[in-house]
Amino acid sequence: MRFNLTNQTFHNISNMRIILSIIIISIKVYLGWSQVRPELIDSSGYKLLQKVGSYAKDSLNWKIHSNFYKGWAIDENPNIYFYVSKKDSLKSGISSNYLTFPLDEEKILIKKTEFENMGFDVMVYKTYGTSGVRLSNHLLSYNNESLMFLGFHEATHLQISSSVNLPYIYIEAICDLMGTQASLALNKYNPENSNKIILFNNKLESITTQINNCVFASENMKSYKDDCKKVLYNMVSSIDENEKFLKERYQYVINNAYLIRNLSYTKYYYKLKKLFELQNKDFDVFWKFILKLPYSEKLINDILEKEIFLLETLK
Repeated sequence: MRFNLTNQTFHNISNMRIILSIIIISIKVYLGWSQVRPELIDSSGYKLLQKVGSYAKDSLNWKIHSNFYKGWAIDENPNIYFYVSKKDSLKSGISSNYLTFPLDEEKILIKKTEFENMGFDVMVYKTYGTSGVRLSNHLLSYNNESLMFLGFHEATHLQISSSVNLPYIYIEAICDLMGTQASLALNKYNPENSNKIILFNNKLESITTQINNCVFASENMKSYKDDCKKVLYNMVSSIDENEKFLKERYQYVINNAYLIRNLSYTKYYYKLKKLFELQNKDFDVFWKFILKLPYSEKLINDILEKEIFLLETLK
């Protein structure tokens, strides 16, 4: 009887320890999410992200939560995304769009070498901006144009996730489009800021165009694919030092895994932009259209083309 009682007591203590651990972890996560560091009160980057959040919520009527870029990340580590492609085609070497890893350089190198030894192209992508919308010193080191773009990009992720289910290849393109266009809308009465945003958008869109060119060459003009990648490499290598976000987004080895990763952002960017412009850059009209789209890349493409044709006819 004494043995059973002791065993039960031990079992209860173990359960209490587990529960206590869960509570402690939850508190840490909550604090990481909700606590704003005192020094942020005077941070121009922090204030700008709050302005982005307010504009997205109040002016554009997007569904974003009240903790939008107010909570602090648990650490300064980037998020790691692992892309794999066949060397002779733009077909993924894994079942999903990407794999995620914690920041462990040794394990990442092992996995990278493993796929490369099997004959795949690999891209290990690092980013400090995600739909988790948490702050970090690294994130706040970006210039204002980058912060606005990134803020609206991630706000769009929240808007989409709360309202519609779309193929990934359309989600990222919409987020990039809203990143460039909402930044301009926010600063339309500020010529100095608008000019900086236009320059940023032009840089991003020129890279977007060249990525699409490389994808086309890889699929249809294979004899030109290497030349196309060299042009892309020269473009991303010449990004200014002060464009920290663009450097971190695009400066990697240009291989098929690189193209697969960026294709989700670039393939439909211009088609969506054309639609947005034909809608007189009306965000409400654009979102009413987006909310009706089905979960099918082909069907969405057909619907887009018909809508663009119709609007062009009416012009």
